[in-house]
Amino acid sequence: MTKHILIVCLGNTCRSPMATALLNEIIRRHGQAGSIEVSSAGIWAQEGHPATPLAQRVMQERGLDISAHRSHLLKPQDVAAADVVVAMEKGIAEAIAIESPDQAGKVHTLADLADEAGDVQDPIGGSLDDYRRTADLLQAMLNRAYGRILVLLGLASSA
Repeated sequence: MTKHILIVCLGNTCRSPMATALLNEIIRRHGQAGSIEVSSAGIWAQEGHPATPLAQRVMQERGLDISAHRSHLLKPQDVAAADVVVAMEKGIAEAIAIESPDQAGKVHTLADLADEAGDVQDPIGGSLDDYRRTADLLQAMLNRAYGRILVLLGLASSA
């Protein structure tokens, strides 16, 4: 049975599409591509927008293509369908928990999963270097969080 991770930010055009591509690459490297599915959404997203040009460029520099990505507005059924929800900011995690209180136990911030403090700041409106720094941070945090995500998905033990 395929497990589902949902990554959530605000507009679903920068952080969450980049994080989705990076996490899919980690999953592929660990040989788990068939057992884990990753999608993304935004709590304030407008439907159907592509990832920002700078997000696409930074992912392209890493050999990852997010040109087919289209933004999606988070809906309660998206949260219900996910096994783990990863929010880019504490405020986003709190908003999801308020909207879907029965699903709050599956909602985590990326920072918490990576045993770090703080939020992943939105690079929207920033420079190419801002996007590169965000991608570097996402990569590092996702690598640190991956084992914990597997435990939450029931695909690894916490020992």
